[in-house]
Amino acid sequence: MDIHAPRPAITRAVRLLGGSGVRSFCRRKYWSDHPHGATASTTVALAAAGLLDIFTSG
Repeated sequence: MDIHAPRPAITRAVRLLGGSGVRSFCRRKYWSDHPHGATASTTVALAAAGLLDIFTSG
């Protein structure tokens, strides 16, 4: 793998933006009345991102 290849960085940026979009959607749809909705949705999103990274990177 070439150390200067931009593909891993672009892939991670796309995942980050996609995760932010999903988190925002879930925050508005499922946790709108919950006082700690932002914290809960961020925790779930970070856990999902961590698991995805483990499964894709090994």
